[in-house]
Amino acid sequence: MRRIGNALLLVAALAGSAGAAPQVTAIRHWTAPDHTRIVLDLSASGAWRASTRDGPERIVIDIPGGGFDCATGPLAVGDALVQRVRCNTLRQGAQVVLDLEDGYRYRAFALAAIPGTKPVRVVVDVFPERRDGGASATPSNAGTGTTPAAERAASPAPAAAASPFGREVVIVVDPGHGGEDPGAVRDRLREKDITLDVARRLERSLESRPGFRVVLTRSGDYTVGLAKRRDLAASAAGDAFISIHCNTGPRRSARGVELFYLSPRGASSRRVQALADLENAADLVGGVHPAADAEAVRLVYDERLAKVMQRSYRMALRMHSRTRHLTGLPSRGIKRAAFAVCKTVAMPAVLVEVGFLTNPLDREVLATPAGRQKLADWLAESLDAYFHKYRRTLDDPLFSTRDKLVYRVRRGDNLTLIARRYGISVEDLVSANDLQRADRLAVGQRLVVVADATPAPREHTVRRGETLSGIAQRYGLETADLARLNDIRRHNRLLVGQTLRLRPEAPQRIEHVVRRGETLSEIAQRYGLSVRDLASDNGLSRPDRLRVGQRLVVTPRGTGEGG
Repeated sequence: MRRIGNALLLVAALAGSAGAAPQVTAIRHWTAPDHTRIVLDLSASGAWRASTRDGPERIVIDIPGGGFDCATGPLAVGDALVQRVRCNTLRQGAQVVLDLEDGYRYRAFALAAIPGTKPVRVVVDVFPERRDGGASATPSNAGTGTTPAAERAASPAPAAAASPFGREVVIVVDPGHGGEDPGAVRDRLREKDITLDVARRLERSLESRPGFRVVLTRSGDYTVGLAKRRDLAASAAGDAFISIHCNTGPRRSARGVELFYLSPRGASSRRVQALADLENAADLVGGVHPAADAEAVRLVYDERLAKVMQRSYRMALRMHSRTRHLTGLPSRGIKRAAFAVCKTVAMPAVLVEVGFLTNPLDREVLATPAGRQKLADWLAESLDAYFHKYRRTLDDPLFSTRDKLVYRVRRGDNLTLIARRYGISVEDLVSANDLQRADRLAVGQRLVVVADATPAPREHTVRRGETLSGIAQRYGLETADLARLNDIRRHNRLLVGQTLRLRPEAPQRIEHVVRRGETLSEIAQRYGLSVRDLASDNGLSRPDRLRVGQRLVVTPRGTGEGG
């Protein structure tokens, strides 16, 4: 990549034969909420280059020696980024021009052919940020019939008084595939069209019921990456995530609806990835209490993951029990799978395969508006029934955006001490954990601690007349622990103005690279850990199988607050 004058020049040679120069066989475009995509289909691999021109602003794709084997008239795009696409046949080859509304940032790249499915492609994405850093625009969403997910998430919620759930329930609906990716295709039926239509119908069906609001991860025919779909769901603060797909199979007799939720294997890999970075983990669990150390963050993540898997299964069970009655299709049951789009601890998630495009009977349902409406009503009815039965899950403090931690009860603890330790009221602690007998705590019991509006202090400045035992009692600490934390040997020797630490600093995470001959027990001993903790932190199912160069996350265990 090199810059020539004011234009960015990109030359890409795709692997392939060095025969006839490539022909442009088709030009397609999609408008997404955050970019516009233009795709050129080519008959063969070859060189191409992209550059910009001004007066007026445009992006130019040159294909030396190339030509056109498609219509060459102007192709209107007409969104806020791209006006139209023009084709020029020049002496040097084929030229495709994107007329822009302004000097917007773009990215151009090539995709190799997929034999029997897709040709060689050149893709240009235009983004709503100016190349010179000026004001941005938003792609128009005209014609999609719905509001982009990002706008929906940011829009004010209606009053919760009309909701039978006490507040608005947000369902994130994810129509699979889209744009350049059609998904499965049979008899001119494309998976991306079916999933979007079912999603829109589900949106209308749910929002006709009191208390529901729907956010779509895509509202038109454009590409949305898997990670972006999860990000949209998280930013919408969803209460459930439903991903809609169509099935295919090698046997035409295979038919029916299939339901999937996150498998333990997928959850384990996600956990290791998430906990490799404490800040990333804090983002995933929606806020971490300032007193939380690495162990407390791990407990929050694990507790949320366990609840997400349980609730995902219960949601799928509601769908399963209503399948034949409401859709006329058989249910193939509930299964666990490591689908990337379902790897979330933000909310329960179910991936729904609404039928087999390879089965003639299923295709009859998927091809008709009446059949798709039945599928949408089935999903809406199932979700409505689930949230009516499990309404209390909507108020789970573990899924709130407030700072939180999970505390493991130790011998001698009581609610008053724990509440003082974290600067909250006993009533808040009882409510957050739905404790029926507040006087009955078991050693090892896990309690969710949600931060008060004012975070618990980490330091205390000694005032005249204060004693170490009085300060310890005020913050729900043991006098010996406070003395040890501040290296105080004479409890009666405090100085006015002296600063005392009330809780230890969170331990630093270390990355260890395995060397030849090392064993897990040797590494654990080196860092003062148990083999079990080290194996658990890194998701090692076979602790005896280490590879030279393998990277292990090492979290030293502290003895301070947070369990």
